[in-house]
Amino acid sequence: MAQRWTQPRRRTARHLLGALVIVAISVIAASCAPAAPAATATPGTSPTPAPLASTAATATPGAVATAGVLTLVTPAANAVVTQNDPALKTACTASATRGLGYDIEFSWTVPTGLATLSGFQLVMQHGSSTPIVLDLDGATTTSFSNLSCNTFVIDNNLSGWHWQVNAIGNGKQVLVTSERRAFSFGPCRLANGSPCNATV
Repeated sequence: MAQRWTQPRRRTARHLLGALVIVAISVIAASCAPAAPAATATPGTSPTPAPLASTAATATPGAVATAGVLTLVTPAANAVVTQNDPALKTACTASATRGLGYDIEFSWTVPTGLATLSGFQLVMQHGSSTPIVLDLDGATTTSFSNLSCNTFVIDNNLSGWHWQVNAIGNGKQVLVTSERRAFSFGPCRLANGSPCNATV
């Protein structure tokens, strides 16, 4: 069952690689240093670090997370996310300086027989920065659309991203986790060829 970033269902995290404007996904933090997390740019202000989406669940004593049980589907390994994506014209209003934004369609498969499953965590991270954690309720949830209008990742932080999914039990513990899969962003360019920026 797909969940949209713009229409969350009982989700403890309501903002992410959706607040990801300038990575300096989102947190995605703001700095021109390549390893900095992303940042959110607000019209008329300087970019400021975006808040964490949520607090990650932790494994309960004696519970060990098992890797490789959940299978990641999309985005594919080393996929490049299009910024200022023309395909978003019906979903986003274009900004003269930030462009349209981007959309990352995440999906995964879940093995049968996984007991006491209450939901999932979608975890995204840039380099060694603080992970962005989205809590997705629902044992049958296998996809998530991260639509981010008028946001972008700066050129210094296009590469070095990865994502994974954790299965969460009824006790909010991590039951199993997927592999970590790499992805990156394409440069954000405006119609005149100049880089996207946070200027009003």
